[in-house]
Amino acid sequence: MSFSIPITHQIENINLEKGVFIFIHRASKTPPHIGMVINGLLFEISTSGPGFQQKGIDLLKTAQKRGVELVFIELVATQSKKMEDKMMQLVKHYHHVSNEISCLNPVKDFIESTYQIEVKSARFIFELLPILYLNHLVKASYEVNLTHKLIERQFTLKTYSKEDINQCIAAVNRKNKSEISI
Repeated sequence: MSFSIPITHQIENINLEKGVFIFIHRASKTPPHIGMVINGLLFEISTSGPGFQQKGIDLLKTAQKRGVELVFIELVATQSKKMEDKMMQLVKHYHHVSNEISCLNPVKDFIESTYQIEVKSARFIFELLPILYLNHLVKASYEVNLTHKLIERQFTLKTYSKEDINQCIAAVNRKNKSEISI
């Protein structure tokens, strides 16, 4: 079950300073990394812990400079207050990815509490996005360094399993341990 994301806007027209965005980092890798940009601030969890002090524009500029494949999914505007505080609490709560917690967990919790829709059943980004589209929550989508992989302005996400995620986490942990011991 793959999912194709229609790329609706040019990246030059993105304004990460205002609005809610899901980002898919290393978009054609298995698995990709998922996080959010809310009103300019980047929120994510990784093997090294929570991230909430970086700006979304820095992620975009770094991806453009280094050739990293990136997708931004802009969600419809919401009247929800203190979204940045809510997301910061979620990334601090989940803290880091593990075999039980993926980078998608805080994103799903944020969507449930902010948009009042049930997304617990979505275990992967390719299961979450169809729910968001069905509920008319996607406003726009943008790509970076994926033009050559688009078919009729659509980017197809690769499917992956829980095992793929666990193998990726284990590989990152092995790499981090070897860097520490050097």
